Amino acid sequence: MPENLHECQTLCHDLEQHDPEAVHLPTLKELESEGDTGPKNLINKEFKRLKEIKGHKKSEKDLEFKEQEELGTAVKRRVIVVHHANILKSYPDNGSDIQKMLES
Repeated sequence: MPENLHECQTLCHDLEQHDPEAVHLPTLKELESEGDTGPKNLINKEFKRLKEIKGHKKSEKDLEFKEQEELGTAVKRRVIVVHHANILKSYPDNGSDIQKMLES
């Protein structure tokens, strides 16, 4: 297990050298071909659900709240994932300036 960011970068570089497909990001064409069977991402999925809800008798206010609630949850989940990143205090750029700003 890598103990610092440099070791993580070295490990990632080694992985790229041995297996380029392991770190291959999909191209736009690949994403489009995969997305034919359903929504491409969470936001499209939620808007699809919203269109289904609009078929029922509901007020615009309820629809607005539902849309914001669902998309807000996705954003919160993303923030939690970013927040739980581990960076050692010994790393020179560990974001301590950001932490000091948040504490003030």
